[in-house]
Amino acid sequence: MKIREPWEIALLIGTLVAVVAGSLFVSLAPLPMVGAAGAGLVLLWALFWKQPTVYRLAAWLSVLVATVVPVTRLPGESAIFRVLAVGLLLYAIFALVVRCKGFPPRQIFLPLVVFFGSLAASTAYSFDDNKWLIFGLQAVASIAGICVAVAGHKRDQLQTLWRIFVAVGIFQAAYGVYEMINTPDPLWQGAVIALDGTSFAMRHDLIFGFQRAQGSFGHPLPFAFYLTLAALVLLHLMKAGRVVKLAGWLVLAAGAFASGSRSAILLFLVVSVVGYAKKWMVIAAPFLVLGGIAALALTWTTLMAQADQLVGSGSWWHRTAALRAIPDLLQERPFGQVMFGDGAGSTPRLYRSGLLQADGLLAVDNQYVHTLAEAGAFGLAALVFIVVAAFVRSGGGIRLAVVAVALQLMIFDALAWPSMAFVSWIILALGLLGHGSKPKSENDHKTRKPALARNRTNAYANIGGRRP
Repeated sequence: MKIREPWEIALLIGTLVAVVAGSLFVSLAPLPMVGAAGAGLVLLWALFWKQPTVYRLAAWLSVLVATVVPVTRLPGESAIFRVLAVGLLLYAIFALVVRCKGFPPRQIFLPLVVFFGSLAASTAYSFDDNKWLIFGLQAVASIAGICVAVAGHKRDQLQTLWRIFVAVGIFQAAYGVYEMINTPDPLWQGAVIALDGTSFAMRHDLIFGFQRAQGSFGHPLPFAFYLTLAALVLLHLMKAGRVVKLAGWLVLAAGAFASGSRSAILLFLVVSVVGYAKKWMVIAAPFLVLGGIAALALTWTTLMAQADQLVGSGSWWHRTAALRAIPDLLQERPFGQVMFGDGAGSTPRLYRSGLLQADGLLAVDNQYVHTLAEAGAFGLAALVFIVVAAFVRSGGGIRLAVVAVALQLMIFDALAWPSMAFVSWIILALGLLGHGSKPKSENDHKTRKPALARNRTNAYANIGGRRP
């Protein structure tokens, strides 16, 4: 590779210095530190690879790190993995921006500045514990997702991203089924943490005697949401044969069922069916109607029992309580906090003060209300603008994915979990870039050339009837 850019010269000098320092380091440091230093040198060398290879490396690193290491759910003895995960995400961001043109363009950058700017401003004036740690983890994961989406869009590498996305989802789903059946100890931490610090998995609400799968996400809801988006990507965005898609979808569906989340399972089925409705609805509509009526007749008693259980469950009341908290967030706080929020990590304080749910669950379970609490009206307006603009500008499978993200934000604090923030911002960024939409010039392409030819012919006729 020829050295042409200033950053390449600086990087080469830095690599040489690192090699010299590493030679001394190897002779003095313990073996694990030597291995980490060697891996760092390999990553530096990888920045000189060809752009498609750099993108594949950065995409694999970012997707694996974001989904395998739940940086906000690590026990104390595993805190070193948080540092490693953040370092790898920052490396992926650097590689995507410098080598793959992954810097977000204006249509993404400006609303992103408003969203995180409002959150940062309120965080600076709050006094909550670990506020900058929480803010930093959310910001790094979100920016990594945006950069991998922008670079993939600009470099025409989105099929690579989709294959990685689906492969990780299938692996997570397979482990989730194993987790539900064999009930091993949860990876990292369980979804429920006792007062003494011990954690355990949640019980499965649909199958008695089993536990809910959570994969490596630390909670069943982000696990199920990732599988939902992976199924959507597999069916509508990734290029693959029908057999591959069917087999992959079955594994993902089994994993979503293992999560035990009724809302996530319903969302999974909806996004799986809706995309094919346009192709088959004309032919299949009569059969679907008759089949649906028969299914309702056969399962009506069971469905009513499940509906009563859902409406009477704590999760239902917890989510409706989030909506009932909106007037208090607007009326019971000072004007500055209404506009800019209470800052990152402020929700525990708002629970205790009665401005959010007081039922003991430390989750708002509604990202829009969560944003209003932490980033205020400015942050909420930016988030709503991003979601609406992503829907309007996008098309095809990306538009359906934007709808799935928007619905998920209504039932879970997705952007407060770095793993889900990473995934959600990939979809929202592609929506803001207009991915999947029909180009505006496409309709003009068929008529513009003949029209120009007619204009030239008329012009030639007016000046003597001959072409030059």
